[in-house]
Amino acid sequence: MECLRQYPTYTEQFTYDQSGNRLTRTAKDIEEQYIYDVNNRLTRRTVNGQEESCLYDKAGNLLQDANNAYEYDDFRRTSKVTTKAGMTQINRYDAEGLRHEMEENGKLVQFIFNENREVITEETEGNITRLIRTSDLWARGSEPEKTWYHYASDEQGSIVFITDAEGNVKNRYTYDAFGNTIESEEQIPNRYQYTG
Repeated sequence: MECLRQYPTYTEQFTYDQSGNRLTRTAKDIEEQYIYDVNNRLTRRTVNGQEESCLYDKAGNLLQDANNAYEYDDFRRTSKVTTKAGMTQINRYDAEGLRHEMEENGKLVQFIFNENREVITEETEGNITRLIRTSDLWARGSEPEKTWYHYASDEQGSIVFITDAEGNVKNRYTYDAFGNTIESEEQIPNRYQYTG
């Protein structure tokens, strides 16, 4: 099966196998090829002749891809991610299975959730960020800075831009058909982008 997607500045072309796995992707003079195992897990990706491999444990958890190494706890939740550059993210979960703490390169981030299991508060080094949600992320306020930002989403709920209290666009995001960020402009830090 083949699929073609048009963007304002380029065209993306895909082919798929009978299981629906993507076999090839061609866009902007970049050709990607994909190989899967019998469980439909991606095992190898080739980008313009450069091969990248993926490794899995016996439970099917991804252990390593081209950019990261992954570790899991006894409940098969991601407990640690290490990048090629040596950056780390350590995750800690509460009794309900929600990630209530995360260490990013030694910096602790704590999360509070609402009844829908959505993050409504983040705390990092004494800075508190409150998130206002409807069906999508709608706004965020920070203390002690007392700043507010509004999030605008597409029909899928992915963040496409963020404005300040005066309506000035601070961040802007564009995604391809598979959720990869293809364009990004950021003036403020933001961890919320593609919803998947």
